Amino acid sequence: MKLPKVSIVVTSFNRKNLIKKTLNSILDLDYPNKEILIIDSGSKDGTIEMLKKEYPQIRLLTIQEDSLVSAHNLGIKETDGKYFLRVDDDLELDKKFVKELVKLMEEDKNIAVSGGKIYYFKTNTLWCVGGKINYRTGEITTLGMGEEDKGQYDYMREVDYIGSLMFTRREVFNKIGIIDMAFSPLYFEDIEFCVRARKFGYKIIYTPSAIAYHNLVKRKRSLRRVWLINYHKLKFLMKYFGEKSVV
Repeated sequence: MKLPKVSIVVTSFNRKNLIKKTLNSILDLDYPNKEILIIDSGSKDGTIEMLKKEYPQIRLLTIQEDSLVSAHNLGIKETDGKYFLRVDDDLELDKKFVKELVKLMEEDKNIAVSGGKIYYFKTNTLWCVGGKINYRTGEITTLGMGEEDKGQYDYMREVDYIGSLMFTRREVFNKIGIIDMAFSPLYFEDIEFCVRARKFGYKIIYTPSAIAYHNLVKRKRSLRRVWLINYHKLKFLMKYFGEKSVV
């Protein structure tokens, strides 16, 4: 039986060394029917030149704005796989990551988005196993973050949202729309999409069988970042206040 095609879009911005690890992990996936697209948001550190030289087999597009939302939506339009995965340039995928999520979603057509267990790189410490939303305050909880993995999340379950590595059934974009540009350049865009999908009757599922790793790079907590987070939180609350968490 032919495996369904998976579109993998890697978003990059000024991480010339980290993105190599990301791309190598994708090229090493135990899943042959995939297309890979890199969308760079105007890197100035030599990332674009390196990609052209060292990964000529991978299609590269550039945009002139540092917006994950714009890159995500462009990736949706520029690819055609049955499933869509956006990978940030500080993540690495286990060989079976895509294979496990395809298997899960082929078995249950009502899953819109799935995601796996993400560790801090080279540790047994969890970074993310899905997320929970407080629909009265807008506060979000990254489940598992900072916990040592003792098997406490080794079961599949519904969650409110999948943040990083949101593995999406393409037909969902066709039915409910793409990522909301109101949340550009980032923050709450993935959360809003998952909630919107649930309101259309779809499920958001976490599974421990898909593994990935986060190469954490600390960013300065700038005033602009704080403002964006709170502004987008307010937008989200105005749209979904009073909904109920599934976690």
